[in-house]
Amino acid sequence: MDYKEFCEHIKDEIKGFLPEQYAAYDTQLHTVSKPNVGEQVGLTFVPPISGTPAPVIYLEPYYDAYLNRGMSVGRLITQIADTAVKGIERGRSGVGGMLGLVPDMADWNKVKDKVTVRVIGVSRNTELLKEIPCRLFGDIALIYQVSVKAPDDTLMTVRITNNLMEQYGILEPQLYDTAMENSQRLQKVTCRPMGEVIGDLLGPMDDPIIDEAPAKLYVLSNETLQFGAAALFYPGVIEKIGNSIPEGFYILPSSIHEVLILPKNQGEKAMLENMVQEINETQVAPDEVLSDFVSEYDARTRTMEWGRDPNLTLPEQLKDKTPDRTPMLPKDVIL
Repeated sequence: MDYKEFCEHIKDEIKGFLPEQYAAYDTQLHTVSKPNVGEQVGLTFVPPISGTPAPVIYLEPYYDAYLNRGMSVGRLITQIADTAVKGIERGRSGVGGMLGLVPDMADWNKVKDKVTVRVIGVSRNTELLKEIPCRLFGDIALIYQVSVKAPDDTLMTVRITNNLMEQYGILEPQLYDTAMENSQRLQKVTCRPMGEVIGDLLGPMDDPIIDEAPAKLYVLSNETLQFGAAALFYPGVIEKIGNSIPEGFYILPSSIHEVLILPKNQGEKAMLENMVQEINETQVAPDEVLSDFVSEYDARTRTMEWGRDPNLTLPEQLKDKTPDRTPMLPKDVIL
């Protein structure tokens, strides 16, 4: 069966796999535009009681398992039902979705201290970027989201669209200022040698591989390592790194969670871009890819040449989203 038939079949059959106590839940299909991967179909379990969080399960991975890994539809429905039950139970216990944590999503006064920045790629997301407030830096777009930690420490986010910003009654500069202030408070910047980061992830080893990491390769992110590539745009970060690397540096867009900083005398831009593109294709989850293009900072002139797709023509709606320069920001940032 094709993808549309698969989704409709799952929606129609799934209730027969749910425990009896959840028989009153309705099932609906809807599409959501997600960075890098475009529109995805979500199966929503709508509760009978208004205001209770409704679990949403995206069906693309299950269709891939059906199409390419030979898994039966019955087995997949069982898996989806199990996932749905866990989501429903989380909602009933107060650990549910964003609706349960922030019921007044359209009220600026209720969400303004939860708004943060994140980044996505430009060339992969031109259609999506038309619908959301953003600033473009070459192939990297700075966008905004409402971020909330659930009681179990799960980070939940809702992307801010142009329509939502209009409901807030504010303009993009105010959204930018608020989100940047919150991000620095809630998701503090970190910049550490690659070897240290790998060592923290893997723990003590008899034959550590961290010795293989380039001595002057740094990982720039935030303390949570979630959406940390946006820390590149925190006040003073670029200038602070430039002061520490007088020969200038390259920015390698590792993922939406971090970027890598490499002094210019440690590599060639063309070779680095080839490496980034290969890693994006083989080792980074599709929805976490940031960009294929390397940026270059000249410490002498304090200017950035942002990596971009030379063949991309921006839609008219995005041509005024490019700042004239990287904002010059306070110097008291701590790395």
